[in-house]
Amino acid sequence: MSYNLKKRNSGNDSGLTMIEIIMVLFIIGVVSVVVIGRSLQEPVRLTARAENIKAHLRYAQARALNTNSTWGVRCNPAGDRYWLFQFTGGVEQQQRLPGEEVDIIDLAAENIVLTGMAVVSFNSWGRPCLDAAGTVAGGSVFSLSSEGRSLSVTITNETGFIP
Repeated sequence: MSYNLKKRNSGNDSGLTMIEIIMVLFIIGVVSVVVIGRSLQEPVRLTARAENIKAHLRYAQARALNTNSTWGVRCNPAGDRYWLFQFTGGVEQQQRLPGEEVDIIDLAAENIVLTGMAVVSFNSWGRPCLDAAGTVAGGSVFSLSSEGRSLSVTITNETGFIP
């Protein structure tokens, strides 16, 4: 018994099968998800850092309310680092922020710049002040910027409310 096997497609074999088309669409989908995910990561990182700074300011305010000294957050002139301080006896002493492994928070590593804030302190009543000693009362607005995006942080005058 002899079988004669003929070629089914004796014509042009160009074109894609359904499985090939599905695989191409799948690869395009995966690449799109990765690209979109990376573009959305920047605002999330900036928002997370803004919330982190707000928490550090609230911590300084709480420490000032619970002690008889001024507490605050100071930023270096370049705006790429900040730290917690306690002002007591006429001396500013750097303190470690809760949950941090270092005394100075480095924003440059995250490509974030903090502008408009040199020092924010809180006196024993929790009022925001614009000097380390806690004598010049006043709220402030400062911003965090990264790669063309920016977020504002507001400290309400008199009450020290940080929304």
